[in-house]
Amino acid sequence: MVKTIGNVRMERTHPTETLKREPISRFIFDMDKNLYVHPDNCTIDYQDGGESYILESLKKVHDLSSHSLEFRQYIKDWPSRYHFTHQRINFLEGIKEVLPKDAEVLEIGSGCGIITRWLGEQYRSVDALEGNAQRAAITRYRTKDLENVKVYCGNLLATDFDKKYDIITLIGSLEYLPLYDTENDDPKGTCTALLTRLHGALRENGILLIAIENKFGAKYFSGCKEDHTGRMFDGIIGYPDKTPVTFSRNEMGSILSQTGFENNFFYHVFPDYKMTETIIPENPEVLSLYPYNWIRTPFEDYSGNRLTLFPDLLFLKSITDSGLLWQFSNSFVILARPTKTSNLAVPWLIKSYKNNENLNPAFYHVMTLDRKLNTSHQKKGYLVRRSPLPTAYQTDSSGNFEFRLIDNNYIPGELLIHDFYTALFKRSPENALMQLLEELHNNLLRNYSIDGKDPEGYPLVRGVAIDFTFWNLIIESPHNFNFIDRKWRCKDPLPADLILFRNLFNIFERCCPYLANKNKISFILEMIQSIYPEYSEKRLATALDFESLFQVFASGRSPQNFTVNNSVEYSLAELETHLQERSNRIEELEREMTSTITSLQQVIASKDQQVGEISVKADSLERQLAETNNQVEEISGHCRRSDWTYGNISGDRRVMRAGRCRDSAFRQDLIIAGCCKIHGGYNGSCIEV
Repeated sequence: MVKTIGNVRMERTHPTETLKREPISRFIFDMDKNLYVHPDNCTIDYQDGGESYILESLKKVHDLSSHSLEFRQYIKDWPSRYHFTHQRINFLEGIKEVLPKDAEVLEIGSGCGIITRWLGEQYRSVDALEGNAQRAAITRYRTKDLENVKVYCGNLLATDFDKKYDIITLIGSLEYLPLYDTENDDPKGTCTALLTRLHGALRENGILLIAIENKFGAKYFSGCKEDHTGRMFDGIIGYPDKTPVTFSRNEMGSILSQTGFENNFFYHVFPDYKMTETIIPENPEVLSLYPYNWIRTPFEDYSGNRLTLFPDLLFLKSITDSGLLWQFSNSFVILARPTKTSNLAVPWLIKSYKNNENLNPAFYHVMTLDRKLNTSHQKKGYLVRRSPLPTAYQTDSSGNFEFRLIDNNYIPGELLIHDFYTALFKRSPENALMQLLEELHNNLLRNYSIDGKDPEGYPLVRGVAIDFTFWNLIIESPHNFNFIDRKWRCKDPLPADLILFRNLFNIFERCCPYLANKNKISFILEMIQSIYPEYSEKRLATALDFESLFQVFASGRSPQNFTVNNSVEYSLAELETHLQERSNRIEELEREMTSTITSLQQVIASKDQQVGEISVKADSLERQLAETNNQVEEISGHCRRSDWTYGNISGDRRVMRAGRCRDSAFRQDLIIAGCCKIHGGYNGSCIEV
């Protein structure tokens, strides 16, 4: 049976078929494909539609390594992004310090090989099992230069593992297993049976690594569709159809315990394990450190436009304050061991990666929250460390801007953006937002103002304040903010209204679902005019030009390539594109209106011509009718005056012709009268005509 779930095509084995499991060591090597295939060619049909493009793109890439920058240019949609983005390996980079070194690895569900490639670069050997033939071929191509990687093509449910491994990975594959199990309708039972088998394939101190979505993920409550089915609330209500199935935090813990994994540790990843940005170990200490400040929101819906039921950030704060963050994290990365011989937790508290495809690779970096010990007071504190990723720089300077990664002491507290979201739900949201913007403006001038104004009279501030924004300000007191994450700088002083513009410009998409009848331009103008009444559209256009230059520096791309979801909160081109699209639409409507008017004029002219022709015909018909009426009157008069004409009489039958007469009864009487006159009276021998 073939079915499509979301954008994914799947085929389930017929229910009456019983799969025969073959040891992976008995798979047959295909020299042409350079991979091993199941002896019975037992595969599955699972595709997301991007496989052909992925393979074609890989053939154009010279550097196939995990950190290659060549993949960036081939990201065009969700499938290509999923298979090419560097974010896919972030959670592995984050936790690799607790994984065995020099390990033999079994990867279950290699997909198109992005994880396989990373594993092959890190470990002694990798056996990658993929159920779909086309995907297995792509995995093989992506790892063609790695002799320590073997690719196997076969159905997991028809495969046994007759060797031991140090690491077994189930990354985005456990949830699909119940869909293909024809002998068990209980998803938990299916997964329990598999994990029991994998338990036997691990060495004594080996690790099972599972990455899977949480069916109670926060994003599913706030408006994102279920990742596998593309439908709202499917996991929350228990998956009513036969689909891939995910589990809750407690369910996953229970399944692991039942299958002999006594030692397991959860990492909570946001927005999820597929596009990991933030990793939070399940450590109670973290809950008091405002972990939601490290999570970028709103969450993305990969199937398209999401509903926006409420702000994700406010929900994250509420569940964290209630001690429920672990139950509502969007995804889990789980490390599980059969024995409790060693710790599976990393030493750090939070890790956040900044390497999405809209950021210049020169600026890729990772932020880590670590503990530190103040030796003078023996008091525990925390430090935020910032480190460049491979191919990136610690510092960089180009034109008018600078990028610099600097460690700093951790500052506890709420981000100002939390108050911004809260203001949206007050009785007078616009007034509340204006008051908040005024507080930001006052803090800006108090801490970064310099003597002087620009030519239009706006006060100037130091260029280090370029990113003095709602999402980079910790509330120390109601009227004082702490500026964090100062990695961006401008070499020249900046007008204060430009900082206000950058705040409003980059936050509009987050708040617009809660502001009725507001567009980006009017929102920015009204807000800034509450502080600078003379602020104009011309001034806004100048700010747009500056933002364009900054985006080119931050993203490494030309402005026309930017979208609303682009680099590090900065998105000028979206507004410019919006303006251009609106202008184009107006021109298009004008053309359509002109065309419609012309068409209507032609129709009216045609109708006028038809009306004229009908009028002429009507006049002609009236004349014909008058002539006909005259003829009728003449004939009627003739009938009244005419004498009867007699025809020949033969035998007893006499034939008489009568002239035309409109009254048939009168004509009949005339005929009878004529006959009686001939015979001297009516004797029955007259013929009625």
